[in-house]
Amino acid sequence: MMRINLLLITALLVCSCVSLAQNDEREIRFTSEYTDLTNGKGCQSDSAAGKKSEGSDSPLVCRGPGGYQVYIGYAAVGAYASVRTASNSFTTQLAAQSADFNEGRKIEWRLADGRPFAVIMRVIKYREKVDDPTEAFSEKNKISEVLIVRGLKGQEHIRFDVDPRKTDSANEEARKLADAGFRRR
Repeated sequence: MMRINLLLITALLVCSCVSLAQNDEREIRFTSEYTDLTNGKGCQSDSAAGKKSEGSDSPLVCRGPGGYQVYIGYAAVGAYASVRTASNSFTTQLAAQSADFNEGRKIEWRLADGRPFAVIMRVIKYREKVDDPTEAFSEKNKISEVLIVRGLKGQEHIRFDVDPRKTDSANEEARKLADAGFRRR
């Protein structure tokens, strides 16, 4: 009787281990969500959030999925963007200075089984020194454009730049790079 119970317990353990291994092998479902970076739904100035900021341009904070936020700050000529958790326990820089990414732009969040793990953002870079600051972000001062792919907390190894001028279907390529870099935790 004891042998039968021991065999039964062993069989159950083997089945459980096989079942767990199969669950780890299941296909991950990758999807996207978007955050509009124009001062619209889900975005507010940092001062509207009850925080004081120095200078004339208040930083913009936009909500993303999974408790993440996009933070956009402004400098004399240019801007910078980062993604962070609401608690500031994680931050990753996306773009800095002499870049334009908030006028009519969106940030793409890559999700694995509904959880954000990476962001994709198109950034247009401009000359830092211009004769007329009012034309800082004009077409004639544009020097490059890039899709920035950055991993979120636990996926920081995901770090790619895709040049849309040199890559057919750059948005799709950025998604593929993000997805291929995803690691189960």
